[in-house]
Amino acid sequence: MSKASNYYYEQLNKEQQKAYYAMKEGLLNQQDSFAVPMLDKKELSDIYFMVRMDCPEIFYSVRFSYRYYPDSTAVEFIPEYLFQKDKIREHRQAMQARVKKLARQANAAAFNQFFEQFQQQFGIN
Repeated sequence: MSKASNYYYEQLNKEQQKAYYAMKEGLLNQQDSFAVPMLDKKELSDIYFMVRMDCPEIFYSVRFSYRYYPDSTAVEFIPEYLFQKDKIREHRQAMQARVKKLARQANAAAFNQFFEQFQQQFGIN
């Protein structure tokens, strides 16, 4: 993962990073609920926001609730999804196809620009 794609993760302490990773994995796998290390509500909310900022591909989760048991070291994190799981997969595939297409176009444009500069520099037409 590049530094840009986990900007917020790098700013967290070790316990918060564990919560971040648990949230990211659970959300990417579209789990109905999953365990996250016990933190206070504000920290959980902040980390949830950070995961969504670092991972815009998790556009389909907009809020969460959680429950916990006294003396537990984890909370049960329960995300709310905007779409059904099959629709999320469909959106993801469409988004990945669009990104690949844009990357190909950007690479082609960069190559053409490089080739034009090469031609100009060496007087080739």
